[in-house]
Amino acid sequence: MKKLMMLAALGAFVAAAPAFAKDKTPAEKDAKVSRAISESDTDNDGKLSKAEWTAKSDAKFAEADADKDGFVTKGEKLAAMEKQWAGKK
Repeated sequence: MKKLMMLAALGAFVAAAPAFAKDKTPAEKDAKVSRAISESDTDNDGKLSKAEWTAKSDAKFAEADADKDGFVTKGEKLAAMEKQWAGKK
């Protein structure tokens, strides 16, 4: 389960990387990183603990695991991605 959480976090980072790097100025990149940290920084110390880092991916996993069996199938992952894509329109 620990490996799965780390893979989910890595996947989220890799998926976000192209959007992060795409024609952004240094100030825009800094603002994006600051927002990303503040969204997960529950103790407001300006940095992310491992628990804060993984909490978001844990929540995404729980949301994607539609039947709550502790696994995300290809169909569940597709449904979660489609939901995410619909929210970005």
